[in-house]
Amino acid sequence: MEEDWVTLTRQDYEDFLSRFSEKLDKGHRDVCFYLYGSYITGGFVSGVSDLDGGLILPGGPVSPRKKTLYIARCLDESLGDLNIDFDFNLLDRKTNNDGRFLSYSQSMTDHIQRSGKVFSGPYHFMDELNGPNYRNEDLKWASMVLRSLRNSLLSSYYDARIDYNDFKKRTKKNLQKAVKFPKQIVLVKHGELIAEKSVARARLGEMLRDYISDDVINHLENIDSVLRNKMVLDKLLTLVKNPSHLCGGWILGFFPGLTKPMTNSIL
Repeated sequence: MEEDWVTLTRQDYEDFLSRFSEKLDKGHRDVCFYLYGSYITGGFVSGVSDLDGGLILPGGPVSPRKKTLYIARCLDESLGDLNIDFDFNLLDRKTNNDGRFLSYSQSMTDHIQRSGKVFSGPYHFMDELNGPNYRNEDLKWASMVLRSLRNSLLSSYYDARIDYNDFKKRTKKNLQKAVKFPKQIVLVKHGELIAEKSVARARLGEMLRDYISDDVINHLENIDSVLRNKMVLDKLLTLVKNPSHLCGGWILGFFPGLTKPMTNSIL
């Protein structure tokens, strides 16, 4: 899509936030939508500065498919043709309280709680953020991967509509992160670095055999198989036009089943 959008004004941002908040209130009032940064504290420049914020789902690390994709559609519809740069993180209450897989540092958490503003949903969700002081770089990496995968779902409809080729590239990168994820979790838990992804998946399956089904690991194997076949991958990325199938279907296929036992039992 050619960049033929008009220059943004402060009113454009206010209108977008109003539309998005209203849609969330109508469909999911239990989701907390907040902003922080220069839009709230001052110094914001329309058309230059990013909108920084996030959405907190009411449950745990299992991302409900319908709710997640509903929010993604609301975001896309609310943005319309406005070329607003945003950096929204999709979070959940349980991970926020636990803190270990929260991608905000403690200093960032303090900043958000001091100066952030809730636009819709329960205000106290933001107060529950519990950012860790990362001492384990591998845990930090794992947290950032979870953040990247979730956020790709949040912006999937908008990204696919604005530039589908760029969306395909980012989807491929996120899927590559997904298949590497077991290696990192095994390293975090046992300090065991396994080079072969298939061996790491099997090791993770052993670690979580009381918590997940074989389908979760098999799903990762299927993704890895597609990624290793360029012709199949290119054809799939070209033919599938629905971001909820391409991005959401693959990622949500293993993400919920893997993250719940990780936060409950691994670390």
